[in-house]
Amino acid sequence: VGTSSLASTGAGSQARKWRNHGLLRVSIWAAIAASVASLGGALDLTSAPLLPVKEGVGDAVAVAPGASVLFGFEVKKASEIGIGLRADPDRAEARLMDESGKLIGTGVSQIRKLAPGRYILEARMPADAPAAVVRPALVGLDPPPAGPPPEEIEKFLGLAGLKSNAKTTQPR
Repeated sequence: VGTSSLASTGAGSQARKWRNHGLLRVSIWAAIAASVASLGGALDLTSAPLLPVKEGVGDAVAVAPGASVLFGFEVKKASEIGIGLRADPDRAEARLMDESGKLIGTGVSQIRKLAPGRYILEARMPADAPAAVVRPALVGLDPPPAGPPPEEIEKFLGLAGLKSNAKTTQPR
């Protein structure tokens, strides 16, 4: 985790420089800086790497009031992906973005048709909410198995008087 401070002098160009290095949170700052004619004071930024999440329910992460945590995942094949966010207490907000930070959808429960690529799920607690524990959930990243489990195949082959080996199925 790193912390940096941007003073108001030249903040727009500095923020653009940081945005080009892929810091998503700084790109939000750049959007604010570009829309305001004159800023004063300083802004402290804290950066942390994306937390990887895979198929299923992810690890629990504590989030302070007004703070966010970013989860990252990769879609290898175009498909419908179920995205969920569980929070205790249940006040979290969720945003799904592509790797450039473009907003795809909002809400703690989403089903999206996603192209291959990297995606970011942001879990944010409102400033007036208590601290919470959040857990991301993804369904559809890993394709379902194409056939029955191997133990079931063996069971039915045994009932038919056959056994399997790596190359062929032969009578016993």
